[in-house]
Amino acid sequence: MKHFYFFLILTAAIACKNQPTHNAGSSGFTFSIDTLSGFENLPSLQSFAFANANNGQQWLLFGGRTNGFHGFDTSKGQAANFPFKKANEFIYVFDTATKHIDSMNVRNLLNLPLIYQFIATNAAVRQVDTFLYVCGGYGTVIDTAKKGIVSLLPEQWITHNRISRIHIPNMVKAIQTHNTILLRQSVVSDTSSFITCTGGELYKLTDGNFYLAFGHNFTGKYSSPTASQIYLDAVNVFSLQETNTSIKVIPVTKITDRLSDSLTQFRRRDLNVVPAVINNGSGYGITAYAGVFTYGTSGSQTPYNSGGNPFTFPIYINGNSGNVKAGYILDTSFKQISNVYSAPNLSMYSNSQNNMFTTIFGGLGDTLNINGDNAAFTKKIGIIQRSNNGQTSFSYNADSLPAYIGAEGVFIPTAGLPQYNNNVLGIIDFDKLPTGKSLVGYIYGGILSNAPQWNFPGNNPTLASSKVYRVLIQKN
Repeated sequence: MKHFYFFLILTAAIACKNQPTHNAGSSGFTFSIDTLSGFENLPSLQSFAFANANNGQQWLLFGGRTNGFHGFDTSKGQAANFPFKKANEFIYVFDTATKHIDSMNVRNLLNLPLIYQFIATNAAVRQVDTFLYVCGGYGTVIDTAKKGIVSLLPEQWITHNRISRIHIPNMVKAIQTHNTILLRQSVVSDTSSFITCTGGELYKLTDGNFYLAFGHNFTGKYSSPTASQIYLDAVNVFSLQETNTSIKVIPVTKITDRLSDSLTQFRRRDLNVVPAVINNGSGYGITAYAGVFTYGTSGSQTPYNSGGNPFTFPIYINGNSGNVKAGYILDTSFKQISNVYSAPNLSMYSNSQNNMFTTIFGGLGDTLNINGDNAAFTKKIGIIQRSNNGQTSFSYNADSLPAYIGAEGVFIPTAGLPQYNNNVLGIIDFDKLPTGKSLVGYIYGGILSNAPQWNFPGNNPTLASSKVYRVLIQKN
């Protein structure tokens, strides 16, 4: 298929060099976080798939891992870095009202490719109304000669080329009633090399297309020097031909700078890709913040030494709208130096200020500290303020989180929050939030660390978190 590459100027050229600011609350609001009681029976998960059901009362959880930050121990191999037994093999439904949790093993899906994807980690996931779309993910494939018994030692580690569509209400009901037939009927899927990805993010924009943003195709054991790592180096745009019982991937285009892997700004994974209001409040797009890794002298095939630094310039992506084609802007006027890794995030837009606010809760990357480290866990809540007039700035609530949390966790917005212009991307209308303190959501799961450096001093074992934290905003 022929792919077309578009370059779009969304706003006037950004000329103002904006340095990050360090004064918390400069954006007119601050956050406070506390631990929520009554949620103690949730599983410990990171890099998992999440969906809301029944207006937020039920949480659907599957995939991901039950251990903490992966290691880089080449002597102990995959057993130390991505131990198979730590893959999450269960689909959970948690009822936030009753605090009851139900579960079923993914083996009840029976279809082996679906089983493989449902125990994978770091898939690209997006909820659209009552459907959850799951793209790719890194995980195990068992030799079919061994009849696909999931508990056997896996033979292969791959990035899946599968996209699955889940009917959320049916899957929730299936888990709650332990209905194996309904569970199988709640999922349809398709395969395509165009959507093979882990460590990226997935959105459906108002043009009806899906945008698979960044990520990579990782094949082999993480600690193996023979493993293959190929970055998407692009945002892959595709549509889905959908019926009640099937989906089919239709590639549309690629958004990229068309540079080589060693030079491109699109060589990113494990990053925050967030929804955005653009064109002075009249359109929607997505923004890529930070991500890893820049190209290293060792090349792209050595997974644990593929570069030294995160990317710092944001990339603004827009979808098709009228006569405007899908494209991007690279913002070299702003450098992000904190909260650079995938973490819970919240998007708000103020029409009165013409400002887009992106808040990132914790994660990795904290060069704001003395002797800071872009691979260190952080307690900071970073706030990126982007004006539609072309100026971007950074503020933060210093060490606001109760622990080193966030990396590969999720932000769960409170039901009933005001949405900007009734959008389907989850962007909160900041102007309609009440003055004073109010609840905007929850942080759940992710990697929990005891110290900034995962390997300092000497060794810092990390865990997958089972805690839920309440997120309160103080609007001035």
